[in-house]
Amino acid sequence: MRLFPPSSRSRLLLRRWTTIGATFRPRYALAALLLFLVESAIALWVHDRLIRPYLGDSLAVVLVYCALRAWVPLGVRSAVLAALAIAFSI
Repeated sequence: MRLFPPSSRSRLLLRRWTTIGATFRPRYALAALLLFLVESAIALWVHDRLIRPYLGDSLAVVLVYCALRAWVPLGVRSAVLAALAIAFSI
C-alpha cells in the first residue's frame, strides 16, 4: 500500500526513463553487486589453482549477465548470448 500516490512528475520521469531504452532491475543490480564483492574477495585472498581460475571465471560470466539484465533491456536469451560473447571474446 502506498502512502502517497505517484505524482505526475514521477510518472513522466519514469516514462522518459523507459522510453529511452534503459531499464533498471534492482534484483539483478543487487545480485551483480554481491557477485562483484565475491569476485573481489576471490581476487584478494584466494591464490590457488582451482577456485580462482575456474570458479572466478564462471562467476564473472554470471556477473556480466546480471549487470546486463540490471541495466540493458534485454530478454533472458539475448542477455545469456551477450554475456557468453563477452566471455568468449576475453
